[in-house]
Amino acid sequence: MAAEPPAARVPDLTTLGKARVVLDGVPSPASLQSVRVAVQDDQATGACRVFAASGPDVYSMRVPRHASCAGERGKEGVFIPAIIQAVMPDRLPNDHQAEVQSMAYVDCTGDEDGAAVLGSVDAFGRVVVARFDGQPHQPVQPIQTYDLRPADATREGGASSSSLLAVTEGCEISLWDARAAEKGGCMQRVRPGTGGGLLYALAAAHTAEGAAYLGAAGADRSVFVLDPRTWKMLDIWANCLKYEILSLSFSVTDPHYAFVAGLDSEVLCGRWDSVPRQGGGMRTGEGLPHLPVPSTDIKGQSFRGDSRWLGIARAASSDLLAGFSASAHMYLASFTPSSTESSLNAADWHQMTPHLLRHKQAAITAAEKLGHLEVAA
Repeated sequence: MAAEPPAARVPDLTTLGKARVVLDGVPSPASLQSVRVAVQDDQATGACRVFAASGPDVYSMRVPRHASCAGERGKEGVFIPAIIQAVMPDRLPNDHQAEVQSMAYVDCTGDEDGAAVLGSVDAFGRVVVARFDGQPHQPVQPIQTYDLRPADATREGGASSSSLLAVTEGCEISLWDARAAEKGGCMQRVRPGTGGGLLYALAAAHTAEGAAYLGAAGADRSVFVLDPRTWKMLDIWANCLKYEILSLSFSVTDPHYAFVAGLDSEVLCGRWDSVPRQGGGMRTGEGLPHLPVPSTDIKGQSFRGDSRWLGIARAASSDLLAGFSASAHMYLASFTPSSTESSLNAADWHQMTPHLLRHKQAAITAAEKLGHLEVAA
């Protein structure tokens, strides 16, 4: 049966701003896969609170959003950020004794305790957890500190009420169940890539229809999307960036879209499920010059920072991205749902389908041959 054009709520980049963070000197470099930024989006008040780290210090700052649309584009259609006023961060008390490597923010205001939680881990494996009420710059109780002994795991999945945990270990993804006793709770291991590249980013998403996605990305410059319930490969977004992928998150608007950021300064929002893409992707040497140019929802939307990223984070409840660059600039990008769908008509789509299937099959056949994955039909 012939494929039909995809219908999706396209996340459109509506605002993009850049603010200088006033620090004493430049931010510390941290490790390659560090994520030293977290963002809270309060849609009721329009407030935006961003947390960032440099050295052993953790900062909280209120970054104003730019009100105008991000309509200006530069070379290759990349959006240009608007300059907004500099921000003066507040230093949060903490017990870190080494450089902070990663941060995570979880909003628990809907739960019984009604507090938000900010966690940060440093290079010694010490984890500091701070609980907040409605004011993210004022902890409501003394900060708790935990000393851990990190192993080879590089990134964990997002917070959830489930007892399952997905972890990237080198070039593999492992699934752990806290309720299981066999094998220490390890339920499954899978190697999505064919070249043995390290995995630096992991993301999970659920749709309103009940579908679940688990995405992983890293040194292969590709996004691998699996069904976590069956461990079948759903699709591979091949070569979507020029350099290694260090950050990955699915869109809240439509999980068929993903935000990826690499070792350089680029951030790209694009569709991962067998749609013709533009950016760094699908370098097969074939090209499709005879086909019509698709609309921007298929090409993807991107912007670049002024230096490499020290961390990219998405808010839990919206497609608000915060990026902290090595030049001490904070970028805020807001994506909102658009009613615009693909500009390709049915005839154009059916013309493109054989080419898309050939691209997809070429990308996942190698994984099948290695016997690591069972590919979904």
